[in-house]
Amino acid sequence: MELAKLFVAVGISFMLFLFLNSATSAVYQSPKTNYTECSSSSLSSCGDIIDTKCGATNWTCRIEATDSQEYKTCIANERGSSARCLERQTSKLENYMIIYYLILAFLGIVFIIIGFLIISKESVASGFIGGGVLNLLLAYLFAAIASFTSLLTGSLSSLTGAAVSTSKTPTISYLNILFSFIGLVVLILFALFKLERREDKENKETLYRQEPPQVQRQTINPAARLATGLYQTRPMPV
Repeated sequence: MELAKLFVAVGISFMLFLFLNSATSAVYQSPKTNYTECSSSSLSSCGDIIDTKCGATNWTCRIEATDSQEYKTCIANERGSSARCLERQTSKLENYMIIYYLILAFLGIVFIIIGFLIISKESVASGFIGGGVLNLLLAYLFAAIASFTSLLTGSLSSLTGAAVSTSKTPTISYLNILFSFIGLVVLILFALFKLERREDKENKETLYRQEPPQVQRQTINPAARLATGLYQTRPMPV
């Protein structure tokens, strides 16, 4: 590949990569999550029960009220509500990360396929393939970060006492394995059936052009030789 074509291919790769990710981020925006509203540290409604029964200065009554069944039920309800809130926020974020990953991976594979389909346009095709590979790499990094975030959220929620149901292996990890395999298969198959065959054909044409004219005439099939008059007719013996 010439130097100019190389720079064009690299430029197309990076600009396509930046365009796809900017467009995806602009069209499919992340959901608004607010984990502070799920905090169970300030149980004001349960504190109101004690204030109603004992007032602000009767400490003996307040201590006894904390052991009452009503207060304990209130605390359990508040913690359950906090856990459900955390689960909703976490589920919303996980769904966003899965869909965002699928968009990145799908676009990457599509542009790799398009690049191989127009492989005759060398610089543009190389740019499309490079941009698709970069998009797949970004999707892989995004999946790794999403998996770590999901596991970290589950660990923190268990430490705070809000049991949020998170799987040991996030769904996005399995999707990452699947699309990484698909991308690898697409690259290998198209490289074998498009690039290698194209190079073999070009090599044969180059060798044929380099052969002397006498050898080229000998390689012509008999029908073509007869049609072009290469066979000289001889008179039949009497």
